[in-house]
Amino acid sequence: MDRPGAAAWPVIAPDVVVALRPILGELSEAVIDAVSAEVPAYARPMEGEFGRMVRLGVERALTRFFDLLEDPGRGSDRWRQIYVELGRGEFREGRTLDALLAAYRIGARVSWRWIVEAGEAAGLQPAALFDIAEAMFAYIDELSAESVEGYASEQSSQAGARERARRALITALSQDPLSLAVVRREAARLSVRVGASVAALTAAESDVGTVARQLGAGAVVAVLDGRTVAYLLDPDAPGEHERLLGVLTGAAVSAAIGPVLPVARASVSLALARRLLALMEAGALPGGAPRLVDDELVALVVHSDPHVAERLVDLVLEPLSGLAGSARGRLTETLRAWLEHQGRADAVAHQLGVHPQTVRYRVNQLRGLFAGALDDPQQRTRLGLALLAAGAAPGLSAERI
Repeated sequence: MDRPGAAAWPVIAPDVVVALRPILGELSEAVIDAVSAEVPAYARPMEGEFGRMVRLGVERALTRFFDLLEDPGRGSDRWRQIYVELGRGEFREGRTLDALLAAYRIGARVSWRWIVEAGEAAGLQPAALFDIAEAMFAYIDELSAESVEGYASEQSSQAGARERARRALITALSQDPLSLAVVRREAARLSVRVGASVAALTAAESDVGTVARQLGAGAVVAVLDGRTVAYLLDPDAPGEHERLLGVLTGAAVSAAIGPVLPVARASVSLALARRLLALMEAGALPGGAPRLVDDELVALVVHSDPHVAERLVDLVLEPLSGLAGSARGRLTETLRAWLEHQGRADAVAHQLGVHPQTVRYRVNQLRGLFAGALDDPQQRTRLGLALLAAGAAPGLSAERI
């Protein structure tokens, strides 16, 4: 198998490589000493697995370089894997690639100094040494690329494994009935602790990255069934709800947050959050910010069944249906504000931007339409629910009010 980029290497005469090969052993030790002295991450005894890998990497890198000088087209996949694994190892050790790439550069510098000295001693022409320098620069680029590939591959692999583990924990919490043994097992794999209570959150799939960043280590977040799903693992912590609402509001995330429930009822918290998000996405409730299930229980009840909502609007608001469109709109708006402000004409007038006398005139019209309903607490509750159902469902509002 040809090595990628082999054609770009200069042609080195065989006798040049033969003249330089005797320095390989001492050169390897010189490179190891220089890397250990100049790269802080490698400034430790070359012992155990660490020392073995560094020594192997240096020796094989130099041997491979000399082999490629003799035959630039020589296949090198077997040794190439060493530098891919070195990149993987850097990620597993929690380091960036800076130390490894610095080691490659130091190795190239030391090697070039030794090659020049050995070449001059062997009587090599400067042109041959310049060709070797060109090849060395290309070779260091290749080693670096191989290690970058390994680093990125390990990073992707571990990210994928953690994503699968997060999804597994969220799935376990969402089961009904829930198995505490499974939840504990999946939590252990993620090295997280699930408290006695949890709260679920759900948002659009596109918000998964934002939700994960904003919630931080106190939550487990993944995409499940085409939606972002999160569980707050310690929702009873002081100020946690306020913090959560603050960060998600700042990020403009339309998220639905379920109630804090015992972990055994985690699926209920998620089910309620999913219902609330559905209302938000349907336009029944405003989006663009997080909403708490516990703040929207009336809306959830009203919209639990579209047929119930439809019948409620038809039955309770029927007196408005015979009015012309503009009159119906004015009286509906006045009725909603009158119920909200518990009949205080001044507050209603301020909200609607009209004179209090106008409010009183409209309320008298409403009393005539609804008979004694405005003075009956139970009927007022029915009116409020019907207006909520109609106002949150534009189709119902246009056709039935």
